This record gives sequence, C-alpha cells and structure tokens, in this order.
Amino acid sequence: MLFGDEASFRQDPSLYQAWSRRGHQPLMATTGQRNTQKIFGAVDLYRPRFYYAHGPVFEGDTYTMFLTAVAERYRKQEVFFIHDNAPYHTAPEVQEWLSCYGRRFHLCPLPPYSPEHNAIEPVWHYVRMHATHNRYHASEQEFISVLDRPCPLRANVSGLRYFVTLAKHHPDGNGNKSAISRARGISAIRG
Repeated sequence: MLFGDEASFRQDPSLYQAWSRRGHQPLMATTGQRNTQKIFGAVDLYRPRFYYAHGPVFEGDTYTMFLTAVAERYRKQEVFFIHDNAPYHTAPEVQEWLSCYGRRFHLCPLPPYSPEHNAIEPVWHYVRMHATHNRYHASEQEFISVLDRPCPLRANVSGLRYFVTLAKHHPDGNGNKSAISRARGISAIRG
C-alpha cells in the first residue's frame, strides 16, 4: 500500500515561529525570484520507504512518469496507490497508463478535501520545516540540493516509521498542495 501526493516548495523563505525583539519583525533575506520546485512523492506503509521525483509541472504526463518509476520498483507485486483528487490524476494519459499497469497497480482516490488521511503529508511538513521555513537559499541549485537532503527518509527508516505512525495516529497533516520543478522532464526517482 502506497500513499502518493505532490508538493510545491518555493525558494523564497517563509517565516515560521521565529524569535525577535518585541515590536520588531524578523528580517529574512530573499532572492526576489519565484523559483518553485515541484515534487511527486510516495510513502510505502509496510516497508517504510519514501520515493520522490522532481518534475517540471503537475500534469498527466509527468504523473504517469512518476507512477511508472514507482511501478518498476514493484514489478512482481500488486500495489494499491492511494492519492488525492487532483484533476490530472484522472487525465487521459493516466487512463492510458492504467491500460498497461492496471492489472497489478490500482489507483485509489481519497475522499475529496481530506489530506489528513494521506500518510505522506507529515513528510511534506518535515521537508518544509527543514528546507524552506526560515531558510535562505542563494541559488536554485543550492535550494534543490537542500530539498534532496531532507526528502530524507530513504536512508532513515526509523524516521520514516515515525512519520507513518504520525499519519496513522494523528490525522492532522498539512494539506499543502504543491511541488518541485526542473527545466525539463522528470528526474530519476529517488528512494
């Protein structure tokens, strides 16, 4: 069973629980550019793993590229992939993709407007806390490398178990919908 979602991360920092003198707004450096990174992600609940890939946009083609990369990791298994109701999740490209993979890879939508049921939401929250909140990134490359560092949990299985437990027992995940971008195509899946 996999839970999937997408998230956008802006290079400009966001203020989050910062200390400052009373009456003084904390100052944060910014590039003044609108660089946004789009990430597709999936969490495996039974063997705690986190898969992710950078993509240029959220649309049917890039989503099917991500699904294909995930499906290749589960070649001999039946997979239930639970995701939200983004419009491109039912795009014609996805329906065509299902004609090839649909016998063993089942796409299961969550109820509308219920991100708290998606086990990947605590992972997105963690990434935001450690990559964008109160953080300045001078270049897009630096920002991407920082995002790849905490998209983290591929090496930290106990950390992923913690997030999965959080998702199971504390259904209050952030409903942040967005993602990471590259100039072209989807980058290799990581995880």
